[in-house]
Amino acid sequence: MRVEHRIPSLLLALVFSTSCSSKAGNPVTLRKASTVAKCEQASKSWERDRCYRAEAKATGNRGLCLQLNEPWLQASCVADFADAQHDISACEQASAIYPVPDCFKGLAQAMHDPQLCLRIANVEDSDACIQGFAIGSTYDARACALARTAKARDLCRSQAATHDAASCAQVENPARRQTCLSRATDPRARASACAVIDDAGARDVCYINQANASNLSLCERTTVRKNDCWVHAAVTGGPAICEQIGAGADSVARSRCLTRSLERPLSCVGITDPIVQQECLLRTAKDPHVCETINDAELADICWATMSDMNADLCLRIKQPEYRRDCAHQAWPRAKDVRLCAELPGAQLQSVCSARVGLNKR
Repeated sequence: MRVEHRIPSLLLALVFSTSCSSKAGNPVTLRKASTVAKCEQASKSWERDRCYRAEAKATGNRGLCLQLNEPWLQASCVADFADAQHDISACEQASAIYPVPDCFKGLAQAMHDPQLCLRIANVEDSDACIQGFAIGSTYDARACALARTAKARDLCRSQAATHDAASCAQVENPARRQTCLSRATDPRARASACAVIDDAGARDVCYINQANASNLSLCERTTVRKNDCWVHAAVTGGPAICEQIGAGADSVARSRCLTRSLERPLSCVGITDPIVQQECLLRTAKDPHVCETINDAELADICWATMSDMNADLCLRIKQPEYRRDCAHQAWPRAKDVRLCAELPGAQLQSVCSARVGLNKR
């Protein structure tokens, strides 16, 4: 048996009739009674719902929303008042009836206040609301710090890096930070992000990837692979940079640098250090097939994530599940393989993704 969640119409009519008898000349009271009488004449519940919703909007009386037949309809009706009036109390009332995360999300964007996202009870919905500030017209990378989980904070800052590459420096997970760095465009911002990498070798590789004749100061920041940085810079900047290596002209390290710089290899094939070679492959990769030649699993995953900018479905090639999900979260609007949708959190987002895949295939 269907249980209606509306205020019983007879009770409501009684309240209004009593009110009318004591305030017979009150036009507002009379209109309320008239509205109830008109809407209750509808024979079907959906017709009554449509009537009450229209009257609530027309009269500005959100109390009429409570006459709708289902809690989610009542909440949706009340939430409309938040959009129209920037009324926080309307979202609070709607959320008490039924979860409506889009109410606070829309209000947060409209009022330019990411703090309102924290009023959304569901953690994923709250974090998604905050991430909107990293990419939307109300861009504010500082909002990312409000996200409740480290993963959401990292994704938010990675998205913010499209506006401000310095956001990469605040990404907490090292692998996600490296992916963020590989996509950043501002060399100065990328250099500042390198400084927060804990592992000395990985930090040096980050500096090496950016070092060139016009940015030699980055080599001074390296600690365990300084010579590799000078060699890397000399390959494109010329043999004079090799003077930074060794104690004199007879230095073996300097001789190696001179040889490399004079050869000026046009690809990563001439690099003998396997780690530097694979970092080179990652940095210069423009063809997804290059990712298949990278033996280091983590670097290969970063390569596939980078290539996903050209083909979202390449996220599926990432081995580590967490990184694969991160990649899918950023790339799904461009996906053509429905399998990528399974990597997304929540049935609703997966459904939206599947629909988008259908459109992308056209």
